[in-house]
Amino acid sequence: MPAEPTLPDSKACSKCLVEKPLDDFHKQSDSKDGYRTSCKDCRQESQKIRYQNNVEALCESKRAYYAKNRDQELAYAKKYRSENRHKFAEGSRRYRSRKLENGMEYYTEAQVLELYGTDCHICSLPIDLDAPRSAWYEGWEMGLQVDHIQPISKQGPDTLSNVRPSHGVCNNKKKATWDDPA
Repeated sequence: MPAEPTLPDSKACSKCLVEKPLDDFHKQSDSKDGYRTSCKDCRQESQKIRYQNNVEALCESKRAYYAKNRDQELAYAKKYRSENRHKFAEGSRRYRSRKLENGMEYYTEAQVLELYGTDCHICSLPIDLDAPRSAWYEGWEMGLQVDHIQPISKQGPDTLSNVRPSHGVCNNKKKATWDDPA
């Protein structure tokens, strides 16, 4: 029985001529070895140059596609936003914190819950993690909101050490009564 041929661990890029591991090449099913001829770095650089040389044509192409498929694009954007509200809330917090130069760090709601638990830090009752988180929806009062101990608007940083899990209604009541401890 003849031995199967082994594939090489690396190959030379056709653009920069440097021998690189196969992980540095995008896959391409119709090529002989299953990988593109140019490495990821060279491809990225050529795509960047192509974009810079054709900005207006590419933008016009995107505008034409959007005009032709406007309803589909709006439906997709609406669906994506409704399924990823937490991403928009995180982005809003980071933006406000950067704008006020309060300081910020990246954290997720999962990290907040893992570190501080699933009970509201204000009233100590359990938070309904399946409830809506926005006041636009029925039942939001017991849903999760990330509460800043010192609010961003009062020079509080958007950091993991300055946030706690809370009910939506508790967080809103706190907003109305927060006094600067200093």
